[in-house]
Amino acid sequence: MLTTSADFDAEAIRTLWASSVAGRTTAADEVALRQLLWRVVFDDHLQELGQYVTRPPAAPRAPAPVRKPVRRTLRARVKQRVRRNAAVRRLARSRAWRTMKNRE
Repeated sequence: MLTTSADFDAEAIRTLWASSVAGRTTAADEVALRQLLWRVVFDDHLQELGQYVTRPPAAPRAPAPVRKPVRRTLRARVKQRVRRNAAVRRLARSRAWRTMKNRE
């Protein structure tokens, strides 16, 4: 498995394995072998998972919350209508209105 990988020296792995089987390895050699074995097993596990992993279906989108229109007071509605009225706007810009307003 790892002997075919370009990441590891195949001959060094075979020598380390033979030493381990013969009982001539140190604690550091055993740690290296354990890490190599974990790597092989994990790589195999990832390959096996890759066969079954698919993209989950897209979750349905939640509908946008429905906003109820804000009910304004009668005074606010009248005030807005008066401000938007073209005749009222012309009157507010007139000299007569400015004169009446400045009197107060």
